[in-house]
Amino acid sequence: MPSAGRIRGLVARFLLAAAVLCIALAGAGPASASAGGQSVDRWPLVGINSWQWLDTDAEVEPLRDTPIGSYRVVFSWRAVEPQADGGYDFAVPDNLVAVTARAHLQLLPVLIESPSWVTGGQARPTEPPEPGPEMERFELFTAAVARRYGHGGDFWREHPELPYLPLRTWEVWNEPNYPAFWYPGRTPDPSGYRSLLSAARRGLHSGDRLARILFGGLAYGKAASPPERYLSRFLRLPGARCLFDDMSIHPYSPSPKASLRAIDRIRGILNRAGRRDAGLWLTEYGWNTGPSPRFHASEAGQRRNLLRLTRRVLRQRRRLRLRGIYWFALRDAPSPPEDPTWWGWHTGLLRPDGSAKPAFDAYLRLARRAPDASATTNPRCSPANTRPAGR
Repeated sequence: MPSAGRIRGLVARFLLAAAVLCIALAGAGPASASAGGQSVDRWPLVGINSWQWLDTDAEVEPLRDTPIGSYRVVFSWRAVEPQADGGYDFAVPDNLVAVTARAHLQLLPVLIESPSWVTGGQARPTEPPEPGPEMERFELFTAAVARRYGHGGDFWREHPELPYLPLRTWEVWNEPNYPAFWYPGRTPDPSGYRSLLSAARRGLHSGDRLARILFGGLAYGKAASPPERYLSRFLRLPGARCLFDDMSIHPYSPSPKASLRAIDRIRGILNRAGRRDAGLWLTEYGWNTGPSPRFHASEAGQRRNLLRLTRRVLRQRRRLRLRGIYWFALRDAPSPPEDPTWWGWHTGLLRPDGSAKPAFDAYLRLARRAPDASATTNPRCSPANTRPAGR
């Protein structure tokens, strides 16, 4: 994961550090795009993150007429409500949703980026709102975007010329167990995230009663609060277990085998807590081909790792209750002079000039053969149907 300094300088231009994302739409059928008269199936199970905003037709071109069906992206509170008393400005998300809808890409929005009036005038968009009035404003923001872009939303009524791809699943914050995405100087706290998730859930369901709530993707790494411990503590909190519909993680590891072990552990925690109904999303995963030794592979090794892990999780999708996989990222990011060697700049499937690494074609082939994301038929979580095993 990026350091706090990196994140603060980059968060405005990357779709939430992750494939950040995007398969959102659990249960949606494949969309179709025209490619010279041919039909191209876009399977929402397979998505992508991007360092670059895919908010123009030119930026989205590498994904046009490919089987990658979802894009995980920052849905910025700061962009929509930059002033405390200025109302909502939907220009940025309106453009993003229109561009991706024209390309038949479904969005997995990540609700993040606090306005400066929340962060005390500091450039800390990854700092969550404090409980109280700030959290109430965040809840109102989530209601507004769900009402505009969700099922039957105002945006779709205003743009009948666009393919109807309502935003159905909303990821609430990014890596809440990682210090760079939490309150400065405070240890990431499951209890604090419960407050944030609860506010988002109320708001999203107020705006769209069919909205699905995705737990913010948990980070792996030395600075992160261990994901298994964090999730276990969260699930034990009063009233917390039913605040989300699906779970997401970012299982970066040195090897595909280690990533799969991490995925299995999270699935096991959910099952033991009575949340077998919860789907599992890999909203970021990948390997770096740059100079950093962290999560490093040659370009051929990146392709090999991608194939090994992605094939395994697709084969085990029913056991894992897999809802979405998002490689991080589409294209390598330009390395800033002050930090040229950080591993995260070089996880792209494309090189900085847009040429394809071997892993890109491999990902497309897997996406083309992948099934649709399985729709859950389970009732939504409630205390009555999620009793932990053994009780």
